[in-house]
Amino acid sequence: MKKILFLGGYLGLVAAFFAVLLAVTNEVTTPRIAQIQADNFQRALLEGFPQATSYNIIDDVSGVPSTMQIIEVFHDDELIGFVYSQTVKGFVDNISYLVGINTEGYFTSFGVLSSRETPGFGTRIETPEWKNRVIDVHGSSEIDVIVSATLTTAPIIDAMSHAYEDFTRRIGGN
Repeated sequence: MKKILFLGGYLGLVAAFFAVLLAVTNEVTTPRIAQIQADNFQRALLEGFPQATSYNIIDDVSGVPSTMQIIEVFHDDELIGFVYSQTVKGFVDNISYLVGINTEGYFTSFGVLSSRETPGFGTRIETPEWKNRVIDVHGSSEIDVIVSATLTTAPIIDAMSHAYEDFTRRIGGN
């Protein structure tokens, strides 16, 4: 009986030690991870609008999926486009991405912020070739034709269509 109590106590101490170690590691790395994510977001945001001088996150997101964030992009005080950030369910896991649309209705950027899709087939969305097929496309209907749909890309194409629909509502039809 003493041996069982000793082993139970020892196991409890080891578990407590590693729990504290994990908590400290999380506390130390969380700000760094948040900074890297913010830097990646900023870089992706400015990729499609290098002339941007400011941006504004829009609070009114009625009519769009709840996971979509909408950002107005300005050069000085002039609206030059919108950036849509969303997380969609891919084939393996969630995919977070940004897409930019300028005021003329052209997609200006596409960037994957995070994805754990299957290497090779599922990660096609992260390649320059896929991204270049989306950039400078006018309207969401052209994306369906240009980009072949797979279990990974179909939710992104659908979400980009929602973004374009919201864009046309905000800009007054285009």
